[in-house]
Amino acid sequence: MPLWNPRCGHQCRDLGAVFYLLHLSISLYPAGAAEKAPAPSPRPAASHRYAVLIAARNEENVIAGLLDSLAAQTYNMSLVTVFVAADNCTDSTAAIAREHGAVVYERFNHVNVGKGYALDFLLQHIGADYPEALTATSCSTRTTSSRRITSSG
Repeated sequence: MPLWNPRCGHQCRDLGAVFYLLHLSISLYPAGAAEKAPAPSPRPAASHRYAVLIAARNEENVIAGLLDSLAAQTYNMSLVTVFVAADNCTDSTAAIAREHGAVVYERFNHVNVGKGYALDFLLQHIGADYPEALTATSCSTRTTSSRRITSSG
């Protein structure tokens, strides 16, 4: 008797028995019988440099905790530089960030307010002070075969 009856278009009652036998054979298969995949090899030591960009405005109550949690990472922190844009701060955010090892740039602009402006300010300063570490570009930029960066505007 076939498992599928083409005349009536539905499964026969014996299909349940087939699934039961399949389940039974799987459950009786010894757990260790399958060859185990080899354990992945440990990852090589981290060697990538990173910059962490933080826009902060009057964050004296929390900036130390954030910077301490970054410093506590298992990654080689000599490869990480933390930059803080102290944006229109009227408290001690900048001083606390410096005490906790961050490179701090203070911004005072009450016209262009917000995280976007603060990050733009931060990126401009990082680009000027750390030219080997940052490239900011637009979609109109192309590289030439000599690897020089050119821009159409």
